[in-house]
Amino acid sequence: MTATSTRIVRDLLRSATNKPPRTQNFQHIAFVASKSDEARRAHDRLEQRYGAAAHEKADVIVALGGDGLMLQTLHRHLKDRIPIFGMNRGSVGFLMNDYQEANLIERLEQSETNIMHPLRMVAVDATGCSHEALAINEVSLFRQTYQAAKLKIWIDGTVRMHELVCDGALVATPVGSTAYNLSVHGPILRESAISSGQLEVDFAGDQVGDRDEIAH
Repeated sequence: MTATSTRIVRDLLRSATNKPPRTQNFQHIAFVASKSDEARRAHDRLEQRYGAAAHEKADVIVALGGDGLMLQTLHRHLKDRIPIFGMNRGSVGFLMNDYQEANLIERLEQSETNIMHPLRMVAVDATGCSHEALAINEVSLFRQTYQAAKLKIWIDGTVRMHELVCDGALVATPVGSTAYNLSVHGPILRESAISSGQLEVDFAGDQVGDRDEIAH
């Protein structure tokens, strides 16, 4: 697996680093919102207050919703090299900053840019055809028959499980670890963990129960 990168803009107070903020030009802002009424109302108020730049001409995209919208926005603009600033109009909002309408440009100028590195998945099917995709949250493999799958798990060239009888397996990125690992009592990984070679593999099968393993 190889990595590309995209940028997510976080409030400096929410940043995991101690680097000083870089001043950037954020005069042209594009807004996107989830389908919830709360997010749509926030979208309309912010556009009225700060204007509505086209995505291709924007200095930053402000995403209003939850983590699901943030992931959709990251995927949609992965090749555009536009920083994305999320404000929480959803529920958990691990990837989002706090919602606040006032002083948005000042917040953006004082924010910290975090570089995210999605996984590049290369999967070979039964016919020998290769399929490639970028994964920000996870890569999952599920059985395609009524019978349980029997999988062998390699991580960095080492066999970690010789046989796993299961419905499927899931490789979670640090971003995805907030949902998948937490649900099986595992750790939440730093967003920077993927660039240092750490991945989280969550297994769901008859032989492992709630166990998970960290690949270094």
